Amino acid sequence: MQRIRELWLAFRNFAIIFSFIMNFVLIIILLFVVYLIFDIKNGIAEPLIDGLHRNFVGLNEAEIETTVVVDDEIPIDFDLTVQDRTVVTLAEPATINNVPAQFEITGGGGSISGTVDITLPAGTPLTIDLTLLVPVEQQIPVVLNVPVDIALKDTQLSVPFTNLRNLFEPYVKILDNLPSSWDEVPEFAFDALNGEVNLVQETEGSRNPWPPDGFTRLPQPVEDDAASEDIVPADNTVPTEATPMAPERATVVPTPTVTPYVLPTQTPSTESAP
Repeated sequence: MQRIRELWLAFRNFAIIFSFIMNFVLIIILLFVVYLIFDIKNGIAEPLIDGLHRNFVGLNEAEIETTVVVDDEIPIDFDLTVQDRTVVTLAEPATINNVPAQFEITGGGGSISGTVDITLPAGTPLTIDLTLLVPVEQQIPVVLNVPVDIALKDTQLSVPFTNLRNLFEPYVKILDNLPSSWDEVPEFAFDALNGEVNLVQETEGSRNPWPPDGFTRLPQPVEDDAASEDIVPADNTVPTEATPMAPERATVVPTPTVTPYVLPTQTPSTESAP
């Protein structure tokens, strides 16, 4: 029995010491986290939540601008009716036989009825009424550049983008209304005691999350000039012994050698090649 009591006392003392050490460590960690709480808020939580909220709003306001190239053939099959009055010219003489004619005899001699044959010379213009039924059956090639401008807010994608914006907007308001430094804590605590703090009130970040000018295009990287093979450091520094340059294009070397390129931030090795 005495042995069990001694073991219990030893376990109790160990548990007290272990609990004290763990509580001390947790307090140190908690103080460290509290000390860095504004760095975490301003550097991690707020940029992450605000960035997601802002970009979801931007996606809803975005427009798809592109050009659709249409290259196809359209079959056409129909009858075209042509009705018009036109003037034609005889290409060769035309003879009209047995044309009824009546001849008047001067001097009161009466009239004579009969038929005549008439020959129209070549080049005689004739006015005619033209009526034709022209069958049309053809494959018409169509090549078009169709500009397309689609606003995403007018499509079905607007619903999930709006839902995601509404999901992150309360957290944006809370982060914006919380103090951002220790200097703002006393005033925030005083307002909280007076009941003047509303963590979900409207802020500029939730009211206008997306700039009016829309997307800002990132600068495109400059492509290397094919006519130049010079290697230039990224910081445009003057090449030194630590940053040798490649030989110029105009230099003619019978046996080309490979010159290593060392970044400005690196230190060249002091060992020489055998």
